[in-house]
Amino acid sequence: MKKKANKKRKKTPAQPKKKKLSSRAKTLIILASTAFGITAGCLFWYYVSRCTHTHCFYHNWPLKEVLVAGIFFALASFVFLNGDIGKPYRYNRKTK
Repeated sequence: MKKKANKKRKKTPAQPKKKKLSSRAKTLIILASTAFGITAGCLFWYYVSRCTHTHCFYHNWPLKEVLVAGIFFALASFVFLNGDIGKPYRYNRKTK
């Protein structure tokens, strides 16, 4: 029985650890996705939802589209990179 208990377990190949993103890279990802969202909102407003009347307030100001697209793309970076940006790195507790 002791021989069975003392046998070494078959080691499975370890998966390579994922590199953590630096704080500067996280900031740049968030800023780039926000800038892309604002640009996408402006382009959507100009080509799709722009008011045709010149006296209309939304003919010159893309407020809704820019705000919605900017916030959406800013939050998308947190959703897709949740393990790297959103959650703090947790450690495993060892119990005795």
